[in-house]
Amino acid sequence: MIEIIDSNLRHVKELSKTMRLKDMQEALKMGVNPRKALHRSFNRGLYRKTVLVNNEVAAMFGVGGTIFDKVNNLYFVTGTVANTVSPLTFVRIYKEQVSIMTNMFNRLLCIVDPDYKEAIKLLEYVNFERHEPTTMINGNHFYIYMSS
Repeated sequence: MIEIIDSNLRHVKELSKTMRLKDMQEALKMGVNPRKALHRSFNRGLYRKTVLVNNEVAAMFGVGGTIFDKVNNLYFVTGTVANTVSPLTFVRIYKEQVSIMTNMFNRLLCIVDPDYKEAIKLLEYVNFERHEPTTMINGNHFYIYMSS
């Protein structure tokens, strides 16, 4: 059974233990500890949701910033539990949630590792557009994607 609920600190703790390798690598390339990055994203979140699969944390996502920002930061972090669900199911959930978030906030921005092909496909599927030039963080190139 899949549920989407408001995130809490227990979810942060659970997901930090089961975070997918590519999510961890992306944070490390940015020069931040993956667990601290997840905790920081949660703390700064204005909109915070958790995807539960059979009562286990599969993913967390949300929007950070302030209600006055013209552009807000989107985060989406997955755990190994997400591997137990069809990728198409996650795409559908993400598309629905991005629709809600874009109605609540002016524009959403997501910075993504160019090597994280699955994340790029997901962002493009929900109609985010890549903006040039790339940005440098911690000596690594990252793509900037923004909602339309």
